[in-house]
Amino acid sequence: MTTVPEAPQRGAFMSITTAMQSLGAGIGAWFGGLLLGSGTNSEIVGYGVNGWIAAALTVFGIIWIARVVSNSSSQPASVAAVPVEAAVPGEL
Repeated sequence: MTTVPEAPQRGAFMSITTAMQSLGAGIGAWFGGLLLGSGTNSEIVGYGVNGWIAAALTVFGIIWIARVVSNSSSQPASVAAVPVEAAVPGEL
């Protein structure tokens, strides 16, 4: 995901990326809900565990993303510039 996909694959790439993000958010919410429960006097318990897991996953994510190396040898897809005069009909 560190490079821009070619134009023919861009729609599929964005769809898969969005689907994975939504799946991750759904699984995270489901798992977090499993860790919550009712204690005595109908109090909700488990927030502390959820907080520590969230903090640990955040640190893990930061370390993991910091290890990503940019592929500087690949060039991004070129985009043709259209002159303003050609893009907007009429006078400016």
